[in-house]
Amino acid sequence: MSIVDELLSNSFVKIRNPSDVEAKLHKIIKDGYNNLMILADFDYTLSKFKDLNGKECLITHSIFVKCTQEVKPELSEKLKVICNKYGPFEHSTQISREEKISKMEDWWNLSHECIVDSALSHDDIEKFVKDAPLYLRDFAKEFMELIEIKNVPLIVFSAGIGNVIEMILQQNLGKIPSQLHIISNFMNFNKKNICESFTEPTIHSCCKNSTVISGEQAYSEDIKNRPNIILLGDSIEDVQMDIGMVNESTAIKIGFLNHSIDSRFDEYSKAFDILLIDCQSMEIPLKLLKLCENFDFKNVKNLDAIKNL
Repeated sequence: MSIVDELLSNSFVKIRNPSDVEAKLHKIIKDGYNNLMILADFDYTLSKFKDLNGKECLITHSIFVKCTQEVKPELSEKLKVICNKYGPFEHSTQISREEKISKMEDWWNLSHECIVDSALSHDDIEKFVKDAPLYLRDFAKEFMELIEIKNVPLIVFSAGIGNVIEMILQQNLGKIPSQLHIISNFMNFNKKNICESFTEPTIHSCCKNSTVISGEQAYSEDIKNRPNIILLGDSIEDVQMDIGMVNESTAIKIGFLNHSIDSRFDEYSKAFDILLIDCQSMEIPLKLLKLCENFDFKNVKNLDAIKNL
């Protein structure tokens, strides 16, 4: 049984081009950890889309809508109005990409202005995060622990809020992984620990790749000799996160299709190499990552290795 056959034995795994995926996986596994990097979205990719009761979880921005209803009701209402106005444009096929990008910039910038105007403190936000229904996927902790042990760079491109991502990781892992680089919208705090601005440029759902950032990046030295990529995302835009990775050789793109499965399946299965349907776990990416260690290609037909991970 091949690697792909073993993956497809899981009913939630879909692969449109098995032979292509098999070849990519063999290349990545053969080259090992020293030639690998991980690119990942955060909201609904590293974090869960729904909880154990089937209720939709929050994303990093929606914390400021849901968790402020009592303490900052004006902020919550303003953000709801902005979301209702601009949200329908995010996945619209009726407008040009240029217009969509303009709408997304307006949405993010207006939301950030409202958050700044509300004068939230760092402590306020930490409490929101602690109490919010925003959870890492099952096996996400083990996934990030393994890539730290193996010194595999993890670059998170997120249109969310970087400080919130760091707080979630700190609360779940007890630290920020040493090889993690977060490219996101970060809140700047003044001497009184009050949010006074956001970093620029604004990173929204249509510009999550390295081309949006100018100048040399902190992660550049870590990835310059790593041509292989495992990419993780939950939106069609996420497949472009590897744009600007100049030394890219082989990329396996794994997509989480969280909702509207019937209407979005064809588009997603064409865009992603491996599609995970209604899955709240990082089990498959973790299994593939583990295969990079001491994999015996002479016994590739006997996949006890992957079965026992």
